[in-house]
Amino acid sequence: LEGNTPNRKVSVFIEVASIPASGSVDFYMYYGKSGDAGESEGNDSFEFFDDFSDSKTSVSWANVSTDAYGNGVYPPQYPPAIYVESQNKTYIIWQTLECGRKICEYDHSSKLFQNETDIGGYHLTGDGHGAPALGIDADGYLYVFYGSHHNNPQYYKKSLSPYDVTSWSNELTLVSRATYPQVFYTDNKLWVFYRDAATEWVYKTTSDGGSNWSAPTEITDFSGLPNFWSVYARTTKAPNGDIHMVWLWRDSVSPYSYYNIYYAYYDISEGQWKKRDGTVLTLPITEVNADKVFTGDDTWIWGLEVDANNEPYILFAYSGDDTLKLAKWKNNDWSVFDVVDRVFYPSCSFGAFKVDSPTTMRLLMPSDDEETARLYKSVDEGENWNFNKVVGEHLPGKSYKHGAGFQTVYNANSELEFLFGPADYPNTGIVAAWGEACDFTHDEEAPYPLTGKWSIIDGSPFISGGELHLDNDARISTKTWTGNSTAIRFKGENPNETGSAVYSMAGLYDNLDKELTFLTYFDWDVRSRTAAGSEKTTINQYNGTHVFEIRKNANIEAKFLLDGNLEDTDTTYIPDAALPLFLFKKGANDLIISWILARKYASPEPTWGSWGEEEESDTVLVSGPAILLKLFQKKELNIEISQKKKKSV
Repeated sequence: LEGNTPNRKVSVFIEVASIPASGSVDFYMYYGKSGDAGESEGNDSFEFFDDFSDSKTSVSWANVSTDAYGNGVYPPQYPPAIYVESQNKTYIIWQTLECGRKICEYDHSSKLFQNETDIGGYHLTGDGHGAPALGIDADGYLYVFYGSHHNNPQYYKKSLSPYDVTSWSNELTLVSRATYPQVFYTDNKLWVFYRDAATEWVYKTTSDGGSNWSAPTEITDFSGLPNFWSVYARTTKAPNGDIHMVWLWRDSVSPYSYYNIYYAYYDISEGQWKKRDGTVLTLPITEVNADKVFTGDDTWIWGLEVDANNEPYILFAYSGDDTLKLAKWKNNDWSVFDVVDRVFYPSCSFGAFKVDSPTTMRLLMPSDDEETARLYKSVDEGENWNFNKVVGEHLPGKSYKHGAGFQTVYNANSELEFLFGPADYPNTGIVAAWGEACDFTHDEEAPYPLTGKWSIIDGSPFISGGELHLDNDARISTKTWTGNSTAIRFKGENPNETGSAVYSMAGLYDNLDKELTFLTYFDWDVRSRTAAGSEKTTINQYNGTHVFEIRKNANIEAKFLLDGNLEDTDTTYIPDAALPLFLFKKGANDLIISWILARKYASPEPTWGSWGEEEESDTVLVSGPAILLKLFQKKELNIEISQKKKKSV
């Protein structure tokens, strides 16, 4: 927001899902209605947005622990964390470097991770199957199930006091051979689901705090299928207390295949297992009478969520077209929709999704290069999905095949909804947490507030008054996208320094170990540079405060703009590479960055049509991608809404 009344100006950015080639899209501007507040959220409009405020932004996660083993929050063991509203705490469990287990609590009032405790007990040597699952009963006692892979016992421990993570019972045995514990409290019982020695899906319950357990109940029996080896399943508890379950089966012939997607739910009110259409199932469920959601090899379950209306949503991967897919019940049958492209790899459910409402849901997963966590959203019941934003750089654990493992927090508070951890064993790393409304004050590896968004190469950047300051030898970078068509805009101020060893740079780079590709010398000029150091596009000398913009259109061209004016176009030194953002200062005085935006770029850019006639509008809703107003310095703006104008883009 700039200028003086009555000629003040504001930048308005509009998110448009798609524009047809040589076509147009209509959008509306509403104004004139008193009492409506403005919309201001830079993260929802740009692939990277930073106004360098002192507070944490959503592009950050908190480090829960640095003592984590591969598959420390492995999806088949669920849940790894539970939010308890009465305590306003989230309880978190994970597998440690020595394949033991630790627990801690996040206090949403104090915003601290606290009381980290080593639970002790049996260690499953060198195996991600040892990842634990957490349960909490109606009296507040915590249960941790762990330590099993095929021929090993399923152990568990119980807290000695309600909601107390610091003291635990002796090690107890649930069953002599089992794996993949999944735990829920419903119908006045604690339920533990697992895969038994026969590799079918089974559950046991206790209604007296673990003093007595029921005999195992076998849910599936797929043993009659050709070359059958095992069932892989995911269960969850619905808001009304019902239990929902999805599964697939694997054969025993190498290379192994993983077949189909099946579904059933336990109707708590009637005490019966059913198909989605209400047909009662007789246990154990066989392949012949199962409710088959999807047919295909290979498949792999990534998640199961249930909305407030008790409707299930199944996220799974499919090798047939290398996509993640979402299945839901629609028009009395199962419907399947594509979510996002993803190269299929069995046993890798390294993403997690949440259903926020029957219409809105989110998916969190690694980028293709496994360096960033990317958030996707659907606002039409999961039928169409769009990339929303990057929520974290530098995944907290690398596997030999894929990036971090992701898990959802059960009954999550919006401040802490997802957990991350190193993926396939034997890799190690940290356990980290993120939520849409996170404001973590605990971050063990955060020397300053930018760590969640930037990598410190050297130097000591700091924030003052909502601006980033870099002094002599300060250098930081971030990677926020993988596409080859990118634009960045930033407002920077540099003092008038001279000398061959005094310069400031900001822009896009290819590799920190090579020469820079595009850069802006604030106190000299604006130019591009190849990896070999050849220079092009010398524009002019500029000192003081300016708004710089560099637009890279794949390997075709780069455009350089200063204060909104096109200065030059380079078609010679245009590397075809993913380009992160880079800031560097060499010299005694500070380079000051006020804000940075990064977006996708297309050339030629869309052109603007003319406004339509003004129309009266009684009721207007401004939200979501329809129209978004972005204020870079966190200034308040009230939008008056009662009339509208139509414009083509």
